[in-house]
Amino acid sequence: MKSELDEQKYAPSRKGWLNTIRHDWLVLLLFVVGLVSSLVYLPAHGAEIHAGTIPMTPNVYLPLISRAPTPTPGLSNWQQLGGADLRLSSLAFDLSITDNPRLYGGDLREANEGGGLYRANVASTCLYGQILARVNNDVRVLDLTFNDDQGLIGTFGDKVLYYERRTDSWQFTPSAMNANVYAVTFAGLAAYAGTDNGVFTSTDNGITWQAVGGPQNINTIQAHDDSLWIGADATGVYQMLLADHQLLPQTIDGLTGKALEVWSFVFNGDTVFVATSDGVYQGTTAKTGNVWRSFGRQGALVKTLALVDDVLYAGETTNGVWQKPLATGADWTPLTVGVGWQPNFTVLDLVYQSTLCGGGLFAATSDGIWVYGTHGQ
Repeated sequence: MKSELDEQKYAPSRKGWLNTIRHDWLVLLLFVVGLVSSLVYLPAHGAEIHAGTIPMTPNVYLPLISRAPTPTPGLSNWQQLGGADLRLSSLAFDLSITDNPRLYGGDLREANEGGGLYRANVASTCLYGQILARVNNDVRVLDLTFNDDQGLIGTFGDKVLYYERRTDSWQFTPSAMNANVYAVTFAGLAAYAGTDNGVFTSTDNGITWQAVGGPQNINTIQAHDDSLWIGADATGVYQMLLADHQLLPQTIDGLTGKALEVWSFVFNGDTVFVATSDGVYQGTTAKTGNVWRSFGRQGALVKTLALVDDVLYAGETTNGVWQKPLATGADWTPLTVGVGWQPNFTVLDLVYQSTLCGGGLFAATSDGIWVYGTHGQ
């Protein structure tokens, strides 16, 4: 069990942000903008300089002039929804109140660095550049999920928080469970949490939890059909039956080295794509005999996947978002168009929402929340 955040593993391979921009890049940046070194605020250990800003004080940031391509009206491009000073690990939508949908974003940093849970009210048409309100600064958020009006937060060091609709507040579970919860999800009437010490489940909307086994050091979990798919930090992919929590024999043929660090799943019929620390891999949903094959972006640290209209999107560490059309077989290409969007953003979560912001792909990034879709209409 980890007592502190393992930055060498988690940054970037455990969703961290620290030390992602080397000193030589800082020197180059200062040269380009013509600033003298005396103006630069050097952040304390645990803080970082992020793309598109020069830190002047711990809490005030001076935007740089964007060098991203100019978006064309009527075409898909990135726009920043809000939270430019946030380092987001995850996103989730609460759509249970139809006239007041909410978007939650989790920041994994400590409270004094800006970490916690943030919220914005969104509608079918978005107000870009809005401020996200911090509704909880007690937790370092690793994952978020909603199922109707039931919400869960996985945290570093504080187990699970569940959403209480009656008081519109988040409560800590009283259950004894592993403190580091990297992934949370719902499957039918049950909830699941992936931790450093295996899988836990809840049948009362996340209030109490029980251990059900599974591998150690879990990065991600997702329910599909009758199985809970589990991605571990160095041992690959597992399937656990939802009915009795039986862990099936592992099939990792084709996954070696960094590809055994699994971060995200996307399902497309009987095909499953996995995001790994060595790009994207493709397999099947079969319970036995699965053979994994490389599907591009090898060498890249891919942290999240999304499938929208037969296009596969990959969010990467310090490398933005890439897309690959499945129907045509075209190669991966980066999504770079958008005022202020930087191709070296770190993207830890991609969530598609068809009804909000005119329909778009929402990204949790190292520079707040961005939306990719058809804008300007």
